[in-house]
Amino acid sequence: MKNKRAQFFLVAALVMTMIMISLATITTLASAPPEDLAIFDLSKEIAYEGAQILDHGVIRDLTPESLQQKITDISKHYATLHRDSDFLVVYGDELTLKTFHYTQENVGTVGINTGSGENVGQPLTLPTANVITDLVQDGKHIKVILPNQREVEFDLNPGQNFFLVVEKSDETQRIVTTAGSGPVEITRTRQIQ
Repeated sequence: MKNKRAQFFLVAALVMTMIMISLATITTLASAPPEDLAIFDLSKEIAYEGAQILDHGVIRDLTPESLQQKITDISKHYATLHRDSDFLVVYGDELTLKTFHYTQENVGTVGINTGSGENVGQPLTLPTANVITDLVQDGKHIKVILPNQREVEFDLNPGQNFFLVVEKSDETQRIVTTAGSGPVEITRTRQIQ
């Protein structure tokens, strides 16, 4: 009788061990792709820079044209540095709201012709600023409709505002972050295509 009882506990221990090993294997296989955290830091950094430009413009009493040039310069700078991302920049007050959408446009390839008839090269993209005019404003609430028919919504604060949307896509996911003037708030959206 004791031998059968020992055999039962031995078999039960083996079955439990097999179940635990199979569960550990399943959880290891069910993992998400790594998230690119640099894009969230980038959106906070650009939102901070934009807010500083607006503050500087208000303190120094810069003209709207000068302020627009400074915002355009810094936006183009970041769009050039981060060619794998698209940027939507919205700034101004309730009456003078400006929107720019920086996308990467393919302008050709840069390569070497080795004489074999095949061109070896890399595609060349440059940031292109498109002025967005498809904008719905309802008091202090604005809705920007992007060329791909995606909508982005913001609430305006009193005075000058600076809002930014950074979008980065690859084969498996699209990451969208938004940051705005006032207390900078990061919203993470991650969609697997």
